[in-house]
Amino acid sequence: MTEFLYRIVAQIDWQTTRREGQVPTSESDQSDGFVHLSTAETFLETADLYFKPAENPMALEIDPRLLGEALKWEVVEQRGGTIFPHLYAPGIPLAAIRAVIDLDHTPSGFSAGKRSLAQQA
Repeated sequence: MTEFLYRIVAQIDWQTTRREGQVPTSESDQSDGFVHLSTAETFLETADLYFKPAENPMALEIDPRLLGEALKWEVVEQRGGTIFPHLYAPGIPLAAIRAVIDLDHTPSGFSAGKRSLAQQA
């Protein structure tokens, strides 16, 4: 099993997560019926594809062991047949988030910046 999974969120969604105890779902999550997640190898590409620098996106580092049986691995043809983790649950609980990684934007796209423990972020 992958050590950690990642969810890219806008800064405002991280604030909502801390207040409500669960990562809010996106329109895409709601229409697809699952929460979209990424791996260590794919989260920066996900940020580049779906987020704008003005959203101040960040990557939430998630412990997959705390997601239970609702976590499924599925092929995503739109991303070259890559296998992605999908969570068939109402959302990601705050307790499953281990760290927050700032995403810095450069002319070539997003890169991983400062990593903070979730309790300190």
